[in-house]
Amino acid sequence: MKRGDTYSRRVSFAVCAISACVLTLYACSNPVDSTMEEATLCGPGVIVPGVCIDGIKLGDSRERVEKLLGEPEGIGWEDGLYRGWRSYRYKPPGSEGGGLTIRFFIEEDGSWGPVDMLKLEEPYDGGKTPENIGIGSTLKEVRKAYGEPDYVSEHHLNNSIQSSYYYCINSRRFAIGGLNGVAERISFWYFIPLEQDTSYSCKTEG
Repeated sequence: MKRGDTYSRRVSFAVCAISACVLTLYACSNPVDSTMEEATLCGPGVIVPGVCIDGIKLGDSRERVEKLLGEPEGIGWEDGLYRGWRSYRYKPPGSEGGGLTIRFFIEEDGSWGPVDMLKLEEPYDGGKTPENIGIGSTLKEVRKAYGEPDYVSEHHLNNSIQSSYYYCINSRRFAIGGLNGVAERISFWYFIPLEQDTSYSCKTEG
């Protein structure tokens, strides 16, 4: 091996070592918000509670949603207790109901704002959470993964039990709806929090 090659390798090693130290110090002095860390996991077939479903994140633009998923099967208006949305619906060809519903916040001038809510229902396969929770998981598995819900809603109808579990994860309200103990719906909201302090938003200190 030539002396010049040896010198170059030593210089390259030194530069890499210094860079690693700098990055380590930067990471220690600038802690990353947990939501940002979770966002790096987003991708096809991945659900990150309070962050994303199938690559679509709260806060995404209409253009980014169309770039990732294409044109929706349906576009509509939806009303809530405190605000309204424009919505996109994605579902497998030939299926009825369900799917992935993406709700966009409506700006004051009536234009499309960012993604404010996400809801996943069969037959759309949105994937699993890092804790291996998805459509078809049992509510027992949900409690094992996330603990006891902040609150539970249950309704008995025609010998069936409809349940909704509500959590606060990554500073967003995360809900799992189940039928007879099996998850059939996953949703979370709001990218733009409500000013009102209600059970529909995570409570924040301050």
